[in-house]
Amino acid sequence: MTSAEVAAKYPDQTLARIIRDHYLLHLKRMIVQSWRQRRTLTTAVLQELSCYPERAPRFQVGGLVERDRLGCDHGAECCLAVELRNRRPDLEKILETLQKLPPKPENLRRTRILKEFLKRKGRFVLKDKECRGLGDIIFAVFCPDDAVIVTTNIQDFVPLASALGKKVDPVEV
Repeated sequence: MTSAEVAAKYPDQTLARIIRDHYLLHLKRMIVQSWRQRRTLTTAVLQELSCYPERAPRFQVGGLVERDRLGCDHGAECCLAVELRNRRPDLEKILETLQKLPPKPENLRRTRILKEFLKRKGRFVLKDKECRGLGDIIFAVFCPDDAVIVTTNIQDFVPLASALGKKVDPVEV
């Protein structure tokens, strides 16, 4: 379409506005399509999380994605705390592995949070930042033994998964 054809088709709109709307519509279509196809990448959700519910994307008037407030800043015990306590030997193996890794900030944060969890006897309440700090560990621990973790983050996942005898493959992008 030429600029003149676009202007004729969308009178009272600037070219910049038409281009913006075109990109917003394209992004919305990609988001909705990706949501519908999510089970072609993963076949099931193994551990539903109350703090990160699986919800279809919602859109505001005008097409912008509605952002849901997700996270762990609710003041209650972590929804995975009981199951994580049942997997203490796995967490201890991961802690041992983390302590051998280079002392980059991410590894130090994971080590600190994991040590705190392992020594705590009562309720375990996480702030959102701490929960995210344990994210890769949680993926490694809850991944079924016969499954493969497919990720672009090979550097972080290989040591965690290997500590538990689990496999990691790089995602091809």
